[in-house]
Amino acid sequence: ILFDFLKEYNKKTPKRLKIIDTFCIFLIIVGALQFGYFLIVGDFPRNSLLSGLFAPLGTMILTVCLRFQVNKETKYLNITDERAFFDYFICLITLYLAIVNFLG
Repeated sequence: ILFDFLKEYNKKTPKRLKIIDTFCIFLIIVGALQFGYFLIVGDFPRNSLLSGLFAPLGTMILTVCLRFQVNKETKYLNITDERAFFDYFICLITLYLAIVNFLG
C-alpha cells in the first residue's frame, strides 16, 4: 500500500507541492526534536520552550494553508499563487513577531 501511495504521489503531485510537503515534514522533525529536548533536559526557561514549540507548529499550520491555496484541486477562492505566497509571508512575519515578543 505504501509503495502504491508513493508511486501515485510522485506521479501526480506537482513539484511545488512536494517542496511544501517536504518543508512540513522538516517542521514536524524540528518540533519532535524540541519536544524530545524538553523531555530530557526540562523546561527551565518555559517561555523559550513554548516559543520553540509554537514556532514550528504555527509555521506548519500556515504552510498547510498555503498548500491548500496553491493546489489546483483544493483551491477554494480565486486567489493567485503570488497573492497566496504574499499572505503566507505576512502571516509568518506576524507569527514570528508574536513569538519573539513572547520570549521577552
